[in-house]
Amino acid sequence: MKSDKDIHSAVKLAAKGDDTAWELLFTDSCGALYNFIYHRLGCNRTESDDVFQETYFLAVKKLNLFNSLRGTFQNWLYAIALNIIRQKGRRLKRYQEILIDYTDESVPDNDDDVDVAEKEIVNIALTLLSPSHQKVLTLKYVENLSLKEIAEILSISSEAVGSLLYRSRAAFKAAYSQLIKKKGELYEI
Repeated sequence: MKSDKDIHSAVKLAAKGDDTAWELLFTDSCGALYNFIYHRLGCNRTESDDVFQETYFLAVKKLNLFNSLRGTFQNWLYAIALNIIRQKGRRLKRYQEILIDYTDESVPDNDDDVDVAEKEIVNIALTLLSPSHQKVLTLKYVENLSLKEIAEILSISSEAVGSLLYRSRAAFKAAYSQLIKKKGELYEI
C-alpha cells in the first residue's frame, strides 16, 4: 500500500487524465475494495463484480469530488460502493435456499468441508442482519478498519460506531445461533 502522500499525488494526476496515476490508484485499492463489496453482498461473485465495476466507473467520473480532508481515497471508494449497493437494493435473501441444501448428503466428512460449511453459515447470518449491522461488521472484521475509519465511511461519530458494533455483534450472535439450531434440526433423524 502506498503512503497517503503518494495516493494524494496520484489522485491529483488522475484528475488531470494521467493513466499511470489511475493504474496506481486501482492497483493500490482494488483488492481491499473487492473484498469489501464481496462480503457486503453475501459472497455473491456476480453482483460483486457489477458493483466493483460500477464503483470504479463512478470514481473516475466523480474524482473531482474527492476531498482528502474528509478521509482517505480507500474510504471514499468504500462510501461509493455502499451507496451503489443501497441504490440497487441488493440484500440477498438466500436463507431458505441454503437451508434446503443442507441435507444428509451434504454432511461434512472432513475438516475442509466443515470450514466451508461454517463460513457459509456465517455469511448467511450476515445476510439476515440489517444493512447497518452488516456494514459495520464487515468494515470492522473483514476490512479490519479502526473505529475512526469506520466513522468516516459511515459519517457518524466513533462513539456511535462503538454502540452500533455492540448491537451488531448481538444481532449476529442471535442470527448465527438460530441458524445453527435450524441446521441441527435438519440433521435429526
